[in-house]
Amino acid sequence: MGKYDKYFYSKAQGIAGPSRPEIKGSSILVDKGKLGDFGIGWVPITQPFKMVDTAHKHDYAQILAFVGGNLKDLFDFDAEIELYVGGEKHIITQTTVVYIPGGVMHCPLYFNKVGKPLLFNNMYFTDEYMKKTD
Repeated sequence: MGKYDKYFYSKAQGIAGPSRPEIKGSSILVDKGKLGDFGIGWVPITQPFKMVDTAHKHDYAQILAFVGGNLKDLFDFDAEIELYVGGEKHIITQTTVVYIPGGVMHCPLYFNKVGKPLLFNNMYFTDEYMKKTD
């Protein structure tokens, strides 16, 4: 066993994320301190659905990435996503990365149209993802 083996995480080490009926593939979630004060999750999106209905905030910064699912061209994007940040409605129709500072209310998050599969990536600067609604 190598000195740095403990820093490699796979399905056997519990990175399979929670699933929802709308998500047809496996999700990946690495948090609860495995990466220090950072967590990350990947979710394959293959059909329209409402991912988050209510606005919330976090004490920590968060980065959301919406990336086309074609591994030969990550900008091959055919979707329409509705995301609210600070009460403002934003429509995402191309590969996009969104930075949300700590304390900023955000969501709802709706995948209104999904013509081609895409990858949703949630990165957060704390050891465990938690929401605050007030």
